[in-house]
Order: sequence, then C-alpha cells, then structure tokens
Amino acid sequence: MAIVCGTDLSEGSLDALTVAIAVARRRGDAQLFLVHVLDPATGHDDSARESLAKSARERIEADAARLAAGTGVAVKTEVMMGPPAATLLAFAETEGAELVVVSSKGHTNSPIYRIGGTSEQIAQDSTMPVL
Repeated sequence: MAIVCGTDLSEGSLDALTVAIAVARRRGDAQLFLVHVLDPATGHDDSARESLAKSARERIEADAARLAAGTGVAVKTEVMMGPPAATLLAFAETEGAELVVVSSKGHTNSPIYRIGGTSEQIAQDSTMPVL
C-alpha cells in the first residue's frame, strides 16, 4: 500500500514530504508518491498550463531527489490537472493509498482559502487517514 504526499510547491510542502518519507521508512515502504495538482480554474490557456506543468514537474522531481537521497525510499512524482482536493484523493484511491500527507496553508493568502482550504477539504473528504 502507498503513501501519497500532496504538494503545492510551498516550503510547508517540503516539510510534508520530509514527514511522508520518514513514515514510509518507518513502515518499510520502498516508495511513495509526490503529487502536484494544477487547478484548471486558474484561467490559464493550454500553452501556459503546459509551461506550468513542466515547471512543476521539474521542481517536484528535484525536491523528491534531494529529500529522499540516502533514505532508501523512492519518490515517484506526478503532475496532474483538475480540482486539487478531488484529484489528489482520486489518485490516492487509484494507487490504494493507506495515508495521504499534506501541509496546511501553503501558497495562497486568499481569504477564500482561509475558509476550508485544500488541505482541510482533503481531510474532510478522504476515506483514508490524512496527516
């Protein structure tokens, strides 16, 4: 069974990945998934979304390699498109995840996200434990 760690590319997400790797090591897991979800509601055109996806992929691959170095845990990376909470949870269910790890309050200071942001929505909607 897998651990899925969601990232919004923030510093807090690096902490979440560090914790996910530590939990995976403790459980004896050989791998975990690091997932970034791009929200299509941001209004970017296809070209801009492709550029954002490429940049996000490079970033999470670098973060995964740096933080997993020497741990014995392989971090597989995914960049997906869709509503962040629902897309991350659908991926976790597809992979048979036993745990989802996310950080709270990453990128945005939008007042909208202060009331039930992505991490809170994940915790509320998940059928598996969320850390």
